[in-house]
Amino acid sequence: MTIDEAEITFKNAIQKLAESQLADCQLTTLDMIGFIKLRLAEGGGNADGGQFTDYSTVYGKVRQAKGLQVNFKDFNVSGRLYASIRPNVKSATFGRVEIDIVPSGADNELKVAGQFKREGGNILYPSPQEIQDATDAHTKRRLEAAQKLFE
Repeated sequence: MTIDEAEITFKNAIQKLAESQLADCQLTTLDMIGFIKLRLAEGGGNADGGQFTDYSTVYGKVRQAKGLQVNFKDFNVSGRLYASIRPNVKSATFGRVEIDIVPSGADNELKVAGQFKREGGNILYPSPQEIQDATDAHTKRRLEAAQKLFE
């Protein structure tokens, strides 16, 4: 391969990686969302490792009557909140993508906002370990994609 051919190959590879950047970042955010949902569902507490407050006595009885667990806050009654959590792209430029993890629908937005006040933070914020695990998976996917471009 000549230097000119190598340069063309390299430029094409960079272009293909740039084209897949946004989709790859959205996939990484979906990984983080999965980790967050798992932590919430299993009573893992907040992103800092602290536990959420207990359900109030009255609300705990309401949950028990519906057959729901009351040992820890899982923020799940119908599943609609969990189903609504999605990545929201704030900005995307070459080499940088900003994505928020948000619920969709006014009712779900109100639920998360209400928990922000009660729990002192965003219940959908990923923990450092969740960020690291999703980042590791992202890096692996991007490296594998880059290697394939040069095969």
